[in-house]
Amino acid sequence: IISPSTESRTLKELTQQLDDDLYYRLVGTEDSWAVPQGIFLHRQGYRKLALAYNQVDHVSTLYALLVGDAFSDEGGELVDVPFTHTDADIVNGAEVLSRIDQPGGPDAILLSSLVPGAVLVFQASLTYQWTHIPAPHWEFMTGFSVNDFAEQVGSTTALEGKGGFESMALNDALAQAFRYQFEQAMGRSPDSSYVDKVYDAIYLVAAASFLATDLGDGRSIRDGVRQLSAGDVLSGGQWTQMQEALRLEGQMDYDGVSGNCDFDQYGEVTTNVRRWTFVNGQVHRETENNCFQRDL
Repeated sequence: IISPSTESRTLKELTQQLDDDLYYRLVGTEDSWAVPQGIFLHRQGYRKLALAYNQVDHVSTLYALLVGDAFSDEGGELVDVPFTHTDADIVNGAEVLSRIDQPGGPDAILLSSLVPGAVLVFQASLTYQWTHIPAPHWEFMTGFSVNDFAEQVGSTTALEGKGGFESMALNDALAQAFRYQFEQAMGRSPDSSYVDKVYDAIYLVAAASFLATDLGDGRSIRDGVRQLSAGDVLSGGQWTQMQEALRLEGQMDYDGVSGNCDFDQYGEVTTNVRRWTFVNGQVHRETENNCFQRDL
């Protein structure tokens, strides 16, 4: 199974529970982005971080806590600011900010929520009068760079310089070509962060199946995936060349449009991440891999 979705549980835990290793995942777990973001914030000079997260959404909560753990491991202080936003219980953004705006409060805020709630909280900051602390720096959970958050906020000035972390494609030209071809075929942009990963998953399964000695045995297909990280570098759309390389060499190096498609021993993808920021209302992406690691 090559799952394009992220989960809070690692495949190492799942493998140990189910006593098999038939799993691969193309999206890193939340700590792939959260840990670098927490380290980055502290190394940028911020010393107290407010974790403003939607407590009824487990992914938003987990992401905030992971950023907080990395930030505190670097020596920073945390302020816990959970809120609730559902269709039936709309968040009061000004009330959330008032809990942050306390004497000795934070110099940065991590906003971790799905877009509707996040928009309401951030929009409240456009008119909020900070009383006890200077207006803090804002950071966002992963995913805000690929949705219409900026458009819904409606203020490019307020978003300037604020950002977060996301997966990084190894080959930007390849990723851009995929986006263009998708738009031409579908008449819209690939507005989900999973579209490119599903595309890669299909090619990985097809190539692994080509190598499999028994298509009825999942272990045979599983073993085929392990042969797709070395040899001639090929990518989606080159199926004829893939078959030729696999027929002659028994292996190839699949270069994904979504990024790295190499897996660790547990089936987790080796994630490359980079920083993104809002610049003039548009998402600006760094060209380098900014995967900050904890100092050992």
